[in-house]
Amino acid sequence: MIRYFSSFKKAKLTTPYSIYILLSCLIKQGSSLITLLIFSAKKYSDAIALTDENEVISYKELSIQTKQLLYYLQNNHKLKQGNRVAIISKNHISCIKTIFALSGLGADIYLLSTEITKDQFDELEKSVSFDFIIYDVEKSLLLSNYKEKSLLAYGNYSVDSLSKNKVETKIKIKRIKHSRITTLTSGSTGNFKLANRKTSIINYIYPFCDLFTKLTLGHYKSIFIATPIYHGFGLATFFISYLLGSKIFLNSSFDQKKISDTISKNHIEVLSLVPVMLHRIIKQNSDSLFSLKCIISGGSVLSHNIVQQVFDKLGFVLYNLYGTSENGICTIATPADLHKYPGTIGKPINGLQIKIKNNSQKHIGEIYTKNNWSIKKNNWIKSGDLGYKNIEGFYFLSGRTDDMIISGGINVFPIELEMVLIQNHNIEQAYVIGIPDEDFGQRLKAYIQLIPDCKITQEELFDWLAVKIPKYHKPKQIEFITEIPYNAIGKIQKNKFVEKLKSGTLQLEV
Repeated sequence: MIRYFSSFKKAKLTTPYSIYILLSCLIKQGSSLITLLIFSAKKYSDAIALTDENEVISYKELSIQTKQLLYYLQNNHKLKQGNRVAIISKNHISCIKTIFALSGLGADIYLLSTEITKDQFDELEKSVSFDFIIYDVEKSLLLSNYKEKSLLAYGNYSVDSLSKNKVETKIKIKRIKHSRITTLTSGSTGNFKLANRKTSIINYIYPFCDLFTKLTLGHYKSIFIATPIYHGFGLATFFISYLLGSKIFLNSSFDQKKISDTISKNHIEVLSLVPVMLHRIIKQNSDSLFSLKCIISGGSVLSHNIVQQVFDKLGFVLYNLYGTSENGICTIATPADLHKYPGTIGKPINGLQIKIKNNSQKHIGEIYTKNNWSIKKNNWIKSGDLGYKNIEGFYFLSGRTDDMIISGGINVFPIELEMVLIQNHNIEQAYVIGIPDEDFGQRLKAYIQLIPDCKITQEELFDWLAVKIPKYHKPKQIEFITEIPYNAIGKIQKNKFVEKLKSGTLQLEV
C-alpha cells in the first residue's frame, strides 16, 4: 500500500480529517457500502455528487435522501437484512439511492439488465425467489405479476418520492454484516449467469488502488459514466468516482450526440464506456471531446482501429480494462501499453492472478482468474473468454470459447477477422460466425454493416482482404446487412441477431 500513498495524498484522502471520518464511519457502520455514502457526505458535503437528465444532487443531500428511503423501505415494505431484492434500472439518481439504501439494510442486491425479457425474469424468479423488486416504469408489463412486492424508481409513490419525503424521527442505521451484490452476465445468447460478491468496500481496495494510480483518477473532478451501473464495470467505476468526490454524470440511455454535448458543455475530464459506444461517440463529433483527459474502455474487445482514432484525435488518453462478472476488474492497459500493443487488455491488477488454459492451440486458451476478494476466494474461476499472453506479459483477447471454430484442423477465431474488417473505412461494424463446410468442416461467414452511403461490393472486399489475412481466415461468404444489434454493454445480441435474420427484419441487401 505504501506505493499508492503519493497518489492518495494528491486526492486528499490521507489528510488527518479524511482518515478520522473514514475510521469513524468504519467503526460505526463496518465496511458496507453505506460507509462509503456517509464518508463522502461528510468529506465532500455540498459538492455536486450526481447529475442526470432530471436533477442535480450534492453528496450531503444524497446521503439524507438515501437514509429517508432506507427508513421507508424498512418500515413501509418491511425489508430487512438477508432479503433478496432485484433492481431493474437504468443509470439515474434513484438507482444509486436504491443501491446504497439496500446495502444499509443488509439486503442482498441483484442488479438485473434492463434488457431482460419477461421469460428470462420469470425463470430467474423461480431460482432466486425475490422478496422485493425495484424497477423503471418501462418494465411495468414485465412485472405485472409481481405488483404486491415491487416499487417504481420514479412516480407518485416511488423510490424518488419516498427519498424526498422527510422523516420526522432520527434515522438510525444499524451496523450489519456484509450483504451481497449480484450482477448478471450480458445474456447475449439469451442465458444469464449470476455472479455475486460481498458489498464490502474492502473488496474494492485492490481494484481501486490500481485504477487510482494507473489512471491518475485523483487528478480529475468530473466523470461521465455511460456504462450501465448494473454491469460490474460501470458499478466499480461509480464506487471509485464516489470515493474520490467526483462530479458524476449519468444518462439513462446512450445517445452519442447528447453525451458529446454534455462533455463539451461541462468540460468533463473522464469518460467511462464500452468500445461500441466509443466508436460512435468519436464518429459523432470528436471536437466536442477535447476536455477529456482519461477515457476508460471496457466490457468488450477494443479494436486497433478505435485505439488509433482516439490517439489521432485526442492524444494518449485511452485506457483498456478487462473484467469478469465474478472478479470485477482484472487487467488494465495504459495508453503507453496500447501504443505499443493496440488492443491489449494489459496486465493483471495487484492481487489478481491469470492463467491461460490451452488444450490444442499453441498459445491461445481459456482465461482463468483468481484473487482473494471474489466470491470463490482464492479459487481459479474460468471466464469463458479466450486469450493469450505475449513474451512481455501483456494479455490479449481472442473471443469467447463458444465462438471458436475448427476449419481444416485449425482453430480459427472469428474475432480476428472482425478486427481486420472494421479497419476498412467503408465498414461500420462486422460480425463473423462459423458455418458448416463440406471440405473444411467449418468456414467463416462475415455479416457487414456499411457506413451510410458507402458502397463496396463483395468482390472488392474479398480482394481487399486477400493481402491482409491468412487463408484459413478467408470468409466463405460475405453478406451486407443494415444493422448489427448490440446490447447496452456493447456486446452483440446473438439470439436477437439470429431472430432478426430469420424474420428478414435486418433487411438484407442484395
